[in-house]
Amino acid sequence: MISVSRKRISVPFEERVICCYGDNGKDTVRFEINESDSSDCNYYLYILFSDDRVNSIMLDKDDDVCVWNIKAEDIFTSGIAYIQIKSVGDNAEIWHSPKATVEFADSLDMRDTSNFTPSLYQQLDNKVNEVYSLAESFGESVREYTQQIIMSLADSDYITRAEAVELIDETIDDLLLPLNRRLDGENPFYVNQD
Repeated sequence: MISVSRKRISVPFEERVICCYGDNGKDTVRFEINESDSSDCNYYLYILFSDDRVNSIMLDKDDDVCVWNIKAEDIFTSGIAYIQIKSVGDNAEIWHSPKATVEFADSLDMRDTSNFTPSLYQQLDNKVNEVYSLAESFGESVREYTQQIIMSLADSDYITRAEAVELIDETIDDLLLPLNRRLDGENPFYVNQD
């Protein structure tokens, strides 16, 4: 049972997960209210969800215990949420508690799969594989051209070392041009996070 004492909410660890998103009429949450004004006021539960929406629910009272019978429309989304208890009497707020953290578990069947996108990891893995493949083909081309240049240098007495290095640099630049065009304007590590 969640207790409210000296206007502070204490949520036991084993009760931090309130219910699954989408549950309807299955769960109840009991709040033990230890405040002097508990008999002549109403209590409201305010929930701030992770998407910044807020819900307000009037709790059922039974002596010093308030009960929330959870309905599907009470829970806007799954994830971490903040709860707060407000005491209201004669249409005016008497007190409110500091917020406490709870969680509404994810329900896989409640997810909207129409907008499914690959996970961030999968997208990054695909991009890394694409860049690796491009680099691998580039490396093979460089190796082949370098071997051709070395072979032609071995057969030639008319080229200097500086000219050979320049020839190799030009060849590498020519090989890099298609790779640069392929990646031009595109960050190869960009991952869609929508």
